[in-house]
Amino acid sequence: MAQTPVQFRRIVVSAVPVALAVAVGVLAVVFREQYHAMAERHYLLFHSLAEMTSIAIGVSLFLVFWNAREFLRNNYLLVVGIAYLFVAALDLLHTLAYSGMGVFHTAGSNLATQLWIIARGLEAVSLVAAPLLLGRRLRAGALLTVYALVTAAVLASVFVLDVFPVCFDDASGRLTPFKIVAEYVICGLLALAGILLLRRKQHFDRTVIRRLLLALLATINAEVLFTMYSDPHGLPNMLGHLLKLLSFYMVYKALIETGLTKPYGVLFHTLRESQEATRQSEAKYRNLVEHAADMILLHDLDGRIIEANRCVCDATGYDHAELTRMNIADLDLGFGHESRQKELQLLASGRTSGTFDTTLRRKDRSTFPASVRVASLEQAGQRALIAIARDVSAQYRMQAELVRRADQMETLVREAHHRIRNNLQSLIALLELERDHVGPDGAEALDRCMSRIRAAAMVHRLLTTEAASDVPLMALLKGLAELAKATYLGDQGLRVEIGVTGRNLELSSKRATALAIAVNELMSNAILHAFDGRDMGRITIDVEPADAPGRVAIRVADNGTGRPDGDREGTGLALIRQLVEHDLGGRFELHSGPEGCQAQIIFAPGGQS
Repeated sequence: MAQTPVQFRRIVVSAVPVALAVAVGVLAVVFREQYHAMAERHYLLFHSLAEMTSIAIGVSLFLVFWNAREFLRNNYLLVVGIAYLFVAALDLLHTLAYSGMGVFHTAGSNLATQLWIIARGLEAVSLVAAPLLLGRRLRAGALLTVYALVTAAVLASVFVLDVFPVCFDDASGRLTPFKIVAEYVICGLLALAGILLLRRKQHFDRTVIRRLLLALLATINAEVLFTMYSDPHGLPNMLGHLLKLLSFYMVYKALIETGLTKPYGVLFHTLRESQEATRQSEAKYRNLVEHAADMILLHDLDGRIIEANRCVCDATGYDHAELTRMNIADLDLGFGHESRQKELQLLASGRTSGTFDTTLRRKDRSTFPASVRVASLEQAGQRALIAIARDVSAQYRMQAELVRRADQMETLVREAHHRIRNNLQSLIALLELERDHVGPDGAEALDRCMSRIRAAAMVHRLLTTEAASDVPLMALLKGLAELAKATYLGDQGLRVEIGVTGRNLELSSKRATALAIAVNELMSNAILHAFDGRDMGRITIDVEPADAPGRVAIRVADNGTGRPDGDREGTGLALIRQLVEHDLGGRFELHSGPEGCQAQIIFAPGGQS
């Protein structure tokens, strides 16, 4: 039965893997037979060529990165470049010491194996250290010196002191346990180097990372093979050198070839990232400036506009192209004023910034007020000024409205106080008319009542004359003293001096009214009762700080006869205590003695209890 083309292709495809497997098996048998035949004759040449190739790559790495060290921003490249110079030097010694070369007067393969372990150990440690040193400041000369000293010390342990452990036992033809363990330690270090490289992959181009990881993988496999051989010319040894050659080739592809064909990928990767970050930062800040709520202008010392943001265009009506052809004097009506020029000269001479108010002109010739802050900066090597301006038309309108309303409020308040005072005066006049129709006891009560009303009226008189919302305390106390003299002394033949001293404060009308009535009551009590049988007396009113922060004490004292023992508190003192404790939120104290009475009103002027 004839087969279809599709069936034929399936047979061919299924037969290919079998054919390849058979071919590989045949080649392996042939190669194994031929390898032993030619190993003795050609392995030494193969080994020398393989090592010299890796040595050339190592020296090339050093030459490239050493000469580029001034502008390298990636410490990994500098560390690897210097490390591979000394790895190449050790590999050269390993090549010369290899069995059959006849350069060193030592028999066997131990010396070459020792030098191999030293070179691979230095390479592994360096590949671990290189990622860890990223971002640190390194001095290339100092690093080169450290590598030279370490290499010299290890070589001295081999050639001079003869203390480096044996790595190959020529008598038994086997690797020593030290050599095998050392190879596995090196494999672990190389794996760690790969992990560290991946954790810091942001410092490298992707292609570079992939090739460096392949190099590490090839080296690890090579080191594993170098734990298996007993014959220095055997197949594992040869495969290990081939993998080492592959590793160095991958390093060459990653750092030299890629660095020459795509220099941004290696030498300038950090610079490229920095430039990209700078570009993004510039775009971000340009976007911020462009969409700022304030007008931002950059101009030189002669006023030529260099740059302007969108807010300037919106506020003035000019487009960006028009603005960059204009002078700042075309916008700022105050730019040519003498005071402004002095300000600009100070900025040009080094002062950092200045603030002023000005008037800006729009394209349609209308104007608006603006508040401007100007700072000095360097622009392309020349001194320039950056101006940040804000349209304050709304603020000006608001301020004018606030002033107008404040004036209205002040007029209303003064009118209210004026009317209250007039009403109180009318009340006093009515009480005086009523006084003529009552007996002596009623007349005295009406006199005390009128005195209290006059004290309250004085508060409103002060509020009217001072054109303020608060009452000045010293003016109030002095006015009360004069009022007490005029009210209670009259024609009695008694002379009383009233002194007012202390710090000045301001009180609200409510608190001032309560205090005025209380102080007036204390002075009237003193004038009427403290100086019986005398023709002279003295009353002092002192304002001083109290025993607690934020509180004051008003002390009213007389040099009279004092209160009689057992005298009960009358309605006047009860009124004072009520006013002080409830209206002022304070404390009232009264002390009496042979030398007179002293009363204290302790309260917080601001209203705290």
